[in-house]
Amino acid sequence: MKSGKRLIKTSEVKVLSDVPSWKRFVAYMLDWYLGSIFTSLPMVMIYMKVTNTDNLNVNLFQYPKQYAMLAGGLGLLFALFYYMIVPLCIWKGQTLGKRWCHFKIAKRDGDDVCLKELFLRQIIGIFLIEGALIFPSDLFHQILSLVSNINFVTPLTYIGIVVSVLSAIFVIFRKDHKAIHDLISNTKVMSV
Repeated sequence: MKSGKRLIKTSEVKVLSDVPSWKRFVAYMLDWYLGSIFTSLPMVMIYMKVTNTDNLNVNLFQYPKQYAMLAGGLGLLFALFYYMIVPLCIWKGQTLGKRWCHFKIAKRDGDDVCLKELFLRQIIGIFLIEGALIFPSDLFHQILSLVSNINFVTPLTYIGIVVSVLSAIFVIFRKDHKAIHDLISNTKVMSV
């Protein structure tokens, strides 16, 4: 191949070892949108039912106190399904955004990711460390603030934005195009 990309064959699928940054961005935006909708679905339904309104509210601080934790917990479960179960069990290494953009998360050697890598990448790397730009991270910050009566949302959002920008810079300027979450989990993205 002229572009210098190495061709690897894994199980009947041809895999290129590099994914353009723009394609990662498109998949990230798709997953941001779809993951946010999926995560907020149980929360919105609970809010609409308990307030007898048609408001699409995902701010747990505005929920009746007895329903805030239930709505937040269900929202996090839906997020775990979208970001962990789908790429682990349904489409190996792919969320819907990655599937539409024709790439997947893989181990450094190209093998399929397991629970450990997905947990480190999706939960630790993206939700907890980089997560300022995705709704499940904000939801976690809201729950943490409700439980502790300390505002964690604002400082963790600012810290997350800085780390997310740094991670995007890594994707653009590192030779291997790995984000912080890829480095934490020892994973890479591969075209399929």
